[in-house]
Amino acid sequence: MEMIVAVRIERDGVVLDTLTLGEGEHGIGRAVDNAVVLDDKAVSSCHALLRVREAEAELLDQGSLNGIFVEGEKIGKVVFSRALAADFCGLRLVFTPKAPPKKRPTLPSGRGLGTRPAILLSTAALALCAFLAAWLPAEHALNVCIRTEALQRGALLARSLAEENSVPLQAKLLDQLRTASVAAENGVRQAIVADPYGKVLAPPREMGRVLDDPEVNKAARAQGLSLWTMPDGEAVLACPIRDGATLLGLALVFFNPDQALSPPSRIGGLLFGLLVAAMAWGTAAWGLLRLSLRPIRMAAEDIGVALKSGTTALTIVPASREVAELKHAVERALLLIPTGISSQAAPPQAPPAVADASASDAPGCGQPAPQASSAADDAAWCLLNLASCRLIAWSPSFAVHLRSRDMVPPVHLLSALADPAMLAAVAAIVDDPAGDAARQVENQPLAARKEPGPEPCTIRVRITEGT
Repeated sequence: MEMIVAVRIERDGVVLDTLTLGEGEHGIGRAVDNAVVLDDKAVSSCHALLRVREAEAELLDQGSLNGIFVEGEKIGKVVFSRALAADFCGLRLVFTPKAPPKKRPTLPSGRGLGTRPAILLSTAALALCAFLAAWLPAEHALNVCIRTEALQRGALLARSLAEENSVPLQAKLLDQLRTASVAAENGVRQAIVADPYGKVLAPPREMGRVLDDPEVNKAARAQGLSLWTMPDGEAVLACPIRDGATLLGLALVFFNPDQALSPPSRIGGLLFGLLVAAMAWGTAAWGLLRLSLRPIRMAAEDIGVALKSGTTALTIVPASREVAELKHAVERALLLIPTGISSQAAPPQAPPAVADASASDAPGCGQPAPQASSAADDAAWCLLNLASCRLIAWSPSFAVHLRSRDMVPPVHLLSALADPAMLAAVAAIVDDPAGDAARQVENQPLAARKEPGPEPCTIRVRITEGT
């Protein structure tokens, strides 16, 4: 698996810089073309070489004057797969191998996911299907239950009609037969009392009519309640009226179960379907919202990590011009937030006495860090590497703007400048594409001006008095 090595540079327990190196060979020394630049006269231009492989890393001395010390012993080569602390002429470098971070997904380009018509239509179709799938079976089951309940109620009405007219039939008092109370119930179209042969005895307006339906004859011969359905869907419930074993007549109720359904019962199925559809819509909307907010959440996490670690580089990969502009603006804003310099509890062990290696570098190992001329040393200036946003050199007059006069380059711009107003002015001219950009330091009679640097990807920031 691919491995990276985190490098932390310390002096007297103070963290000066942190770097991350991938697989390959990386130079360590005083020359600015090294991957790890150590600005100390005791450090050789090409002091050491760090080789990072898949499973381990190797640190080699490149013939330096003062050597490399690990746990107090001078070494020429060491292979490590765990954290290693090495002393470089008073500087302590801590190498920590680790797996590379997982790649973050890119931010979506264009409009938000929740506003795309195709997704809205698909979620609407999903909600409609969920509504139909829930409402239709629920409505059918509810209707079956209510129809059964209605028929049971109709059976009770038929028995009630038979009991109410049993005594008048036994006494042959036909004028006392009553059907109005049952006929007034919901769902009852007609209530009739007939003799055993189907001749209507009550109500009076139907008296004398003969019911010639074959089902009536079957009901007259039945011992209990009979039920049959007419061609128009109407149900007929017949209950025999007996005096012991003698059949006195029939109580018939013509009943429509659908008319007995109460409106709240019908609305119940619709409400249930709407509830399921709302749940389906809410679930789909929740999923889409999570997809839409995931890149925003990751961007917020990146900003939090940047604030905590003191870096200004976000790991999100912009997928559109708008997102790229937003990322650039956030990184510029991070430059304006000062961060402290962490320190360790115990200072490292003092390295052995070292000699000045600036005059005895190995040939062909690069040139030392750029030095300003004596005339330029009188002015306040700093040399900034645009790729790493680090100060790689500055004049003595510029040291008054640093957090500490004991700082040694390279040091991150965010950790170097003490005055937020000065930091804001320098960050503004760094962000300005103009080669001679200038910014006034807020509430101070100072101005920051940008000049071309001596090497590619570097600029010189000069601090002058006035506007």
